[in-house]
Amino acid sequence: RYALRGDPADLDRAVDLDEAALARTPTDSPDRPMRLGNLAIYLSTRYALRGDPADLDRAVDLDEAALARTPTDSPDLPGRLGNLAIRLSTRYALRGDPADLDRAVDLEEAAWGLVRTSATGLGAIDVAWGLASRLRARDVAYGQVGASAAQQADTLSAGVATLDSILARAGLADDRAADTLLDRYGHLHAWRVEALLRLATDAQERGDDDAARQRVGEAYEAVALAKGRRLSARLHAGALAPTGAAATLAAELDRLAAELDRLDQQLGGTDTGPDADLGPPTGSWLGERATPVGTVAPDRYRGSRARHAPFDDRTTDLTPQRTARLAALRAELLARQTSLLNEIQALDPRWATARGTVTPPSVNEVAAALPPGGVAMLLFPTPDTTAVVTVRRADNDGDSHDPTVTVDSLPWPAGKVGAVELAISSPRDGPIPDGDDLERLLRDLGGDLGLVIARTLGPLTTPNRRPSLVLMPTGTLHRVPFHAIPWMADGTTWDGTTRLADVARVSYVATPDVLVLRAREAARGLDLGEPAENHETAPAGPEVARTTLAAVAPGVADASGGQVPDLTVALAHATAQLVPSESRARVTTRARATRHALLGQAALAGVGLALVATHGRAGEETGGRQSGLLLHADHGALPEVGQADLGDARGTGPQGTWVTAREMLARLPLEGTRHVQLLACETHADSPAPGDELAGLVSTFLIR
Repeated sequence: RYALRGDPADLDRAVDLDEAALARTPTDSPDRPMRLGNLAIYLSTRYALRGDPADLDRAVDLDEAALARTPTDSPDLPGRLGNLAIRLSTRYALRGDPADLDRAVDLEEAAWGLVRTSATGLGAIDVAWGLASRLRARDVAYGQVGASAAQQADTLSAGVATLDSILARAGLADDRAADTLLDRYGHLHAWRVEALLRLATDAQERGDDDAARQRVGEAYEAVALAKGRRLSARLHAGALAPTGAAATLAAELDRLAAELDRLDQQLGGTDTGPDADLGPPTGSWLGERATPVGTVAPDRYRGSRARHAPFDDRTTDLTPQRTARLAALRAELLARQTSLLNEIQALDPRWATARGTVTPPSVNEVAAALPPGGVAMLLFPTPDTTAVVTVRRADNDGDSHDPTVTVDSLPWPAGKVGAVELAISSPRDGPIPDGDDLERLLRDLGGDLGLVIARTLGPLTTPNRRPSLVLMPTGTLHRVPFHAIPWMADGTTWDGTTRLADVARVSYVATPDVLVLRAREAARGLDLGEPAENHETAPAGPEVARTTLAAVAPGVADASGGQVPDLTVALAHATAQLVPSESRARVTTRARATRHALLGQAALAGVGLALVATHGRAGEETGGRQSGLLLHADHGALPEVGQADLGDARGTGPQGTWVTAREMLARLPLEGTRHVQLLACETHADSPAPGDELAGLVSTFLIR
């Protein structure tokens, strides 16, 4: 109740009651360590409220006593070690005694040694978080930032792997579990990337080419994995259903998830189901709300039978032999889960990509998806810097499987990335003035990022050729118009006119897996303006092969009394006049440009160029609004879609209806279409919620 209402009287009473319970517990009672630990938690909470050092010191003493009374073979031991480490870290922050911090590190290392090969569920992630947090704090305290980078990277890699396994079985019908998991633990991805970036830089500076290549590859994999676990894709996938044999495997995956959750509870891992009580979000994601160095993980293994606790559901006969059998069964089921995910990815790559559980594509796969001489650049904020991972394909097709991969670190800490949101969201009407915050931001970015891009693109640029640059931002960086940054090859000098789009063909994609998905579809001839005869939703008939342009422009106002965008309708008809006489254009405008025309009549499918000109909107973190396009309403042409499935897909505007990205991801026919020209506001952005949620309409169209 104190956590709910914040009344200090409730907290004081809880302390008094636990004091009384402890006083009545015999010293040899098996419940005494639990009572000691619970009182330590309450006193530590009260210290955070009032700042009385006496509460903190007593909490340390109680945790020491609880640890001393915990048998070495007890499953509670990792939690007791971790909780004492938390208390000592807090006391170090108060008094600055290095002995407290060193002991906290030792305790976390002991806990990690106990769980790294046998822990299950969230318990293992909490211990990994705790050890990494303490190592980071000690590096800063001793003025040796990055000294423990290798240990951090190993620990965080194991913790992230456990998190990924849990996310892979999070239910798609209810996103609460994935939301909470990413909000609580997502910052571990950023910490891991930061550690690997330091290791790669150190190896490069030492001239150790082999180690540098290994660490650069690991840094790419870490960034690609973190970006692929974006929450909005998981949300959208609730409306996108797997097809064919993949649907059967997906059902088996759901059954397997329930069994793994049950085993995690039996073995001592925290509940990971949708109703799991994980407490309030305490982490951060992708540097947008950075967790300060030394931030502690939450208390672990509380042991109270009156509240949610990791060990409440253990069987009473959990002997070492039974534990070993259950752990072996869990390992077998995890292997089956991995196998199922790989099979589903092969059978239905579109659904797997949208769900966000695909194995990140290799560097070679990314390079092969680029045009000859093309460059892919992943930008990933961490608490202290922004990592830039660059993949460059060789000029010749025959050398495309020997790409160049580099990593750089830009001086864009979390606070600087956060300023991007303020600059981008400031209202503007007309040209951007020279002193505008956004213009200053772009010049700043041009100086830092321009050097990296110039070094990469310089050898590829000729007077008659603009190299292809595919940018993959993360989080808030999705909102930055990187193509408009001033071009400063030396990082300082700008001619006042040249911008990045003038020297390179700039494009955007959310994640590497979406890029590879599109390249593979293209190789199969699905997006080259050819008939897609073997696909269920492809339009039939010879018209597909002859039609090279499809244009949709409803000309509907986005507000009552708003101006009707007649110019968009004129643009659609004018563009159709450019189609060669031997081909055809399919133009759908005004009242004919309905939701049914887009989703049911395949108005954009089977063409070389599809043009959509209408109002767009970005999603919002609060209120449940999703990104979408405004079209004319229709009634009864398509079956009703349940509110729980598609949210506000059928929400109406003043004269039309918003067709959301989620519904388009589930139903929009785009087979055989090579290029979509999307002319609408806010098409690339969604709300920056936990995870790389800035998927928006662009990713929806790319996945379809």
